[in-house]
Amino acid sequence: KLPQFPEVQRDLAVIIPKTTNWADLEKVIKKGIDSKIFLGCDVFDLYEGEHVQEGYKSVAFRVKMQDSNSTLTDEAIETQMANLRAVLKKNVTELSFRE
Repeated sequence: KLPQFPEVQRDLAVIIPKTTNWADLEKVIKKGIDSKIFLGCDVFDLYEGEHVQEGYKSVAFRVKMQDSNSTLTDEAIETQMANLRAVLKKNVTELSFRE
């Protein structure tokens, strides 16, 4: 059965120590988005090199959300993403965000 309400995707890029693995980062991401609307997240870019400090890597990922009861508003999505940023900052050592 097709979902009645659309899926929303948002991208976020972070710079983290090379020693931080995706599984650990994914666990934190799951904590940052309301479990009732969280559909998953996937890495779509991994970069090490120029413009990224030695010993660090840039990881870009896509967060997928969908509410089964209504269309997610821009405000609701931004609230979730702000919460995600706060949870990442609090739980991942030496994390910074890429613009």
